Amino acid sequence: MNLDEIIGFLKEGKVEQDVLFTITIPEGRQLEQIAIILENRIGLKEEDFLKTVNDKAFIESMIKKYPNVVTEEVLDEDVKYALEGYLFPATYPFYVENPTAEDVIDVMLQKTSEVLADDEVRIGMANRDLTPHQLLTLASLIEAEATVQTDRESIASVFYNRMDVGMPLQTDPTVLYALGEHKERTLYEHLEVDSPYNTYKHQGLPPGPIANAGVSSLQAAMHPAETEYYYFLATPDGEVLFNETLEQHNNDKNQHITNQDNS
Repeated sequence: MNLDEIIGFLKEGKVEQDVLFTITIPEGRQLEQIAIILENRIGLKEEDFLKTVNDKAFIESMIKKYPNVVTEEVLDEDVKYALEGYLFPATYPFYVENPTAEDVIDVMLQKTSEVLADDEVRIGMANRDLTPHQLLTLASLIEAEATVQTDRESIASVFYNRMDVGMPLQTDPTVLYALGEHKERTLYEHLEVDSPYNTYKHQGLPPGPIANAGVSSLQAAMHPAETEYYYFLATPDGEVLFNETLEQHNNDKNQHITNQDNS
């Protein structure tokens, strides 16, 4: 640090600190998974973190601090975790040894606020008439459905096309989120779960995000491809197949899923 920088820090009352550790939150993780990461990384108890992300008084303080990001929508009674989808996946530096759950969440919300304040994002939301809550919710569905090989913009187009004609989104990750457990396969019996998150039973977006999406899924939510697709299917090898009709979709399902089950 040169003399001018030192003077600048003194004038602004800033003190340079060393980073004691970093925490990396991967894309697509849910709050329950983030809680485990934090407990394993810094010893922050999982139950304390999950209690904090649903604490009404704390949430209201975050609404006041980040009014352009966190709104009353997160306090809807149907929302499972108020801040699900709001903790941006990134690597975060920390300067104190034992940050509280409030400290960690605040830092992550600040990052989300910075991302959504970007001019391109603000324009993208306005063009799609999306609130931050809707953007984060839609992006989380795209994130949950995406594979390494997939085209997120085409997945987004399927969701928009379905909403445009009043079709339910019928995305399996929302069912698993409603069930609160990971399953290798979503069965027909699972689709009957009674939950506002079940997009097989309820049209439109679920009450809130089901995971914390990264930049690529946010971009796809704002800039979907222009397609006539209404269906997509992830094959066992990670390829995602898109179709315009249910007949084509069922043919792909019989070829790639049913045959796999019978092999």
